[in-house]
Parts: sequence; C-alpha cells; structure tokens
Amino acid sequence: MAMERIDIRVETEILDELEGIASMNNITNRSEAVREAIYSYIDDRKEMWNSNVVRVAIPKRLMEKAELFIRNGDAKDLDQAISLALNNWCDGLSEYYTDGREKLEKVVAENIENDMVIAENSRKSKKVARR
Repeated sequence: MAMERIDIRVETEILDELEGIASMNNITNRSEAVREAIYSYIDDRKEMWNSNVVRVAIPKRLMEKAELFIRNGDAKDLDQAISLALNNWCDGLSEYYTDGREKLEKVVAENIENDMVIAENSRKSKKVARR
C-alpha cells in the first residue's frame, strides 16, 4: 500500500502518552505509533459515519438488569433489554423524586414537629422544677 507523508504537531503530553502506549504494545517508532492510532481511530468511528449508530458505555448495573430481562424472557434481544432496563431505571428515578421526596418531606415535617413538642415539654418541666 502506498503511503503519504504528513507533518503533524501535537502537545508534548500527548506525544508522551502515545509513546508510552506504543512501548507497551512493542511499537518501536513514532511513525508506526501514529499510524496505529489513526487506524484505531478510524476503525472505532467508521461505522458511525453517515449512520444513526451511537456508541455508549452502559453502567455495569444497568447491563446486569438488561441481561436479566433477556434471561427471564422479557426481552428478545439486547436492544429491547437495554430499553427495558433504561425505562425501569427512569421509572425508579421518577418514583424516588416524586413519591420519595414527598415521604422525605413528611418525615422532616414530623421530626420538626416532634422537636418542637420536646422543646415545649422541656420548657414546661424547667418551669415546674423552678416552683
């Protein structure tokens, strides 16, 4: 394959990173390291060019939930399982921020009321003790 020569400039820190990675992969010269980096970049992104493909990192717990949907037969493929897992997660968040928040506000209000009763009883007992 014919190769073209290009000149590039990169920050020293980036070049150091590239050389470190190249060294770990037994790549002995910068040209080969840069070629490998370019090949890797293109390979990672070529399927997304002119398409609707989106790459995401799925949290382990969400992926475990998706796998559970597949094992239980609730989903027929990974796409459906991930959709179910995301919907389940969103429902949980929605419930937490609506119902959970109301419950938390109720507990806080009850605690404030109890603190006021305790403070009032303390004042009354001190009044009785002074007599």
